Amino acid sequence: MMRRILSVLLENESGALSRVIGLFSQRGYNI
Repeated sequence: MMRRILSVLLENESGALSRVIGLFSQRGYNI
């Protein structure tokens, strides 16, 4: 499911992807 979410974000906006990565990073998740 994570890959699907990342794929959608990559197809949309890199800015959105960066935002999500930032949120995951703050919560301690590794992508």
